[in-house]
Amino acid sequence: MPAQMTDREMLESLEGTVCSSCGRKKKSMMSHCSKCYYLLPPSMRRALYKRFNEGYQAAFLHSLDYLEEDRNGSSTTKGI
Repeated sequence: MPAQMTDREMLESLEGTVCSSCGRKKKSMMSHCSKCYYLLPPSMRRALYKRFNEGYQAAFLHSLDYLEEDRNGSSTTKGI
């Protein structure tokens, strides 16, 4: 199921210190903890540096979907 969050929830996640993907500790203003971040393909990691309202939200939701599929052993979005 595709990840769904409001803009407010995404901003709170970005500012928070808990990884929305796995629940581990992360640095504020980082999208994910370092473990989850480095599970993402380089192109997806770069997309997370887009500005809020200029592509960040889509990139973040895509990263959550990718990490969820990675945890479940599905590989439908790998390599994007």
